[in-house]
Amino acid sequence: MRRRNDRGTVLVEAAIIMPVLILLAMGTIEFGMAWRDRLSVQNASRAGARAGASLATDAQTDYNILQSVKSGLGTKYTSATKIIVYKATASDGAVPAACLSASQSGVCNVYTAADMSAASTDFGCGAGDKDTSWCPTSRSADVTSVNGPDYVGVYIAFSHGMITGSFGSGTLTITDSTVMRLEPQ
Repeated sequence: MRRRNDRGTVLVEAAIIMPVLILLAMGTIEFGMAWRDRLSVQNASRAGARAGASLATDAQTDYNILQSVKSGLGTKYTSATKIIVYKATASDGAVPAACLSASQSGVCNVYTAADMSAASTDFGCGAGDKDTSWCPTSRSADVTSVNGPDYVGVYIAFSHGMITGSFGSGTLTITDSTVMRLEPQ
């Protein structure tokens, strides 16, 4: 039998523990959404690198890389802040530092989310095209060359907006890159 002075104890205990449970639930949601976006960025960079490696020196390679990245990111492709298609020096090659700010002749092409919606006619290494800094037709897929075929890398920077606001209301930048060797033509 309950004593009279124990009344309301459950309500007080619930009031103490409920904020902790809510914070734990919000953290789980926030972490889960960020993890999902990270996996999407990883898959998109791999898909882009696969497209770049298989198309090698085709004039529309960068257009197809961007379409693969767009497909990999799904409806959230507009959250990609930067896509860099670059010449790597090895299979684990990092993005050249200069490419993080702008396209570099013979080294990389830097794109934005808007470029993923550009027409295929905006690519092809012609005057005024988006891919003229490191033209796909200038890439080497020749196995008999001294260094073998080039390595192509795809780097993606993605802006993940915090969903719940429990751990800040800003954004988290998720990045990933994948490097693959061009397939011999």
